[in-house]
Amino acid sequence: GGIPEQFFVDLRVRHHFTEAAPVVAGQLRLKRGDRQAEGMRLLGLDPLIDSVHLGDTLNSVEAPQSQGTITSPVEALMQPGAVAMSMPLARRLGVKTGDRLECVGGQSVRVATLFETSQGDALDGFLLCDIATAQELLGLRGKLSYIALRAPDDPKWEERLRRVLPADYTLATTGQRSYASLQLASSLFLNLKALSWMAALVGIFLIYQAHSFCLLANRPQLAQLRRLGLTPQESAWIVLKDGLSMGWLGSLL
Repeated sequence: GGIPEQFFVDLRVRHHFTEAAPVVAGQLRLKRGDRQAEGMRLLGLDPLIDSVHLGDTLNSVEAPQSQGTITSPVEALMQPGAVAMSMPLARRLGVKTGDRLECVGGQSVRVATLFETSQGDALDGFLLCDIATAQELLGLRGKLSYIALRAPDDPKWEERLRRVLPADYTLATTGQRSYASLQLASSLFLNLKALSWMAALVGIFLIYQAHSFCLLANRPQLAQLRRLGLTPQESAWIVLKDGLSMGWLGSLL
């Protein structure tokens, strides 16, 4: 159901976690003119305090002009119904600064500024906006999706944080899910390798048993050939040839 805004205020003011930033995230379907509605990820941030997500993003924006004056990126984002869009996404949609996009549901947003992203940037493909705008668009008034927190220098910060967290709140490390996925993939490949070696071992025994059975079935013939003058080397070659042909066939199967 979301995190109440008051908990975030208490976290910063009362418990002194100053490197905390509120986040409202969700899916938004936008359409422009007769084009089919397209789903996009909306990220509501507080541009005044959020250094966890934004970093230097707001320093690389296309400065919007408002009535002949240059508006700062932070000021542009804090206008009602204003969003910031990455330049690659804007080029793909044919959107420029000042355009208005209709949301499925009757609301609309205005592209107040564009920002440049590098290849593989996590913010590419997102719409950025102020917390209040995101809450209004997503119907989360007074609620936050999660709180981003940069670990402070205090070694006991996690212990302090867990003491103030409600029982139904989760503390997750960034990249934890990716690490768990890598561990799962690694264990899967290890299991597959072990199964492959077990299958090879079982195959060797099967080939050995099949060859032993073949040798047992051909034993009377070998005895008759020995009576007719077959040397031990020649009989060994016959047995080896049968084993090689059977092993080659079994390996292929």
